[in-house]
Amino acid sequence: MIEGKRERAYLVASPANDPSYRLVRDSARLNLAKQLDYARRVSYLAARRAEYEYAARLPANGVRISDVYRARTADDILAFLQKLGTVTNNLGVVDAKINQEDFTLSVAQHVLGLSDEFLGLTGAAADAERTLRFRRWVAENTVTGADGKPVLRFNFTTSLADNGIFSNVIQQGYNRFWLFQIGGIGQPKAGSNGVGMNLITAQDGLGYRRVAMTQSGTTHLRTLAGCIFDFRLLAPAALVGGEWPVDQPAEAATTDFKASVNGANGERSAAFLGRPVSATDWRVEVFAGAPEVGLPDLDLQQLTDIQLLFSTTRASREDTGAPRPEECVRSDF
Repeated sequence: MIEGKRERAYLVASPANDPSYRLVRDSARLNLAKQLDYARRVSYLAARRAEYEYAARLPANGVRISDVYRARTADDILAFLQKLGTVTNNLGVVDAKINQEDFTLSVAQHVLGLSDEFLGLTGAAADAERTLRFRRWVAENTVTGADGKPVLRFNFTTSLADNGIFSNVIQQGYNRFWLFQIGGIGQPKAGSNGVGMNLITAQDGLGYRRVAMTQSGTTHLRTLAGCIFDFRLLAPAALVGGEWPVDQPAEAATTDFKASVNGANGERSAAFLGRPVSATDWRVEVFAGAPEVGLPDLDLQQLTDIQLLFSTTRASREDTGAPRPEECVRSDF
């Protein structure tokens, strides 16, 4: 009886009987669960980022990304991140092994395929036929912009596979390239200078032109073993459930900048720093309207070519032929 009285007295005096205490306690538990869920999401993003940044298979190096889903406490998440850090420290490619190189893609020759060999012509005859076909293509891809001025708008794909654009630009040793990415301005190498564009035209006095460039779709990287992995580089805000415009694709990176005209007056953009050179959907827009007072509109039918300028970085690998299938498995085993 005495023990029963004690238990009743304890129950009466217990803070658990206070509604305000229960509200605070339950609120704290919910906040903790919310913070742990956010930490799990960020840890997952860190693992996926590492997988892309090093073009490596984390499961093959002892890190199972699915482990983060089984994390129940802060210690579990911390242990996952510590293991991830240990692995990525060993996967990193030292700066001395990263090469910086600039490439120029001709829309007429590399995107449209209007090479001398394809045309079956050489010299002035090839140039004249290429210009004729290029201007016909320009007319087919010209639309009217929001300001009522013409806009040349086109899409193209860069691929790591054989017969892709870059395999035609880099005709020898291309299979030795891995971790092939776009540089910024002075990053990651001092000589890196981002992306740019040069409009080749018969029209004079244009100064520069305003252009826009977007990379979206699926991107690709070649690994040290020679596998080609695909990645969707989604904006972190969209992945963690933050605010993101409904009409903006989360995997797109876009920039607008001043394009050179006949090699002068342009600028470069660092917007694609660290993104793969290879992507399934590039979009380019060339605005014909004058970019400032005092400059004339661009006559798109005076264009003879457009040069896409890429400053890239990559590591080198031994070209030992096709990789073994087991080296390209990305299952979270």
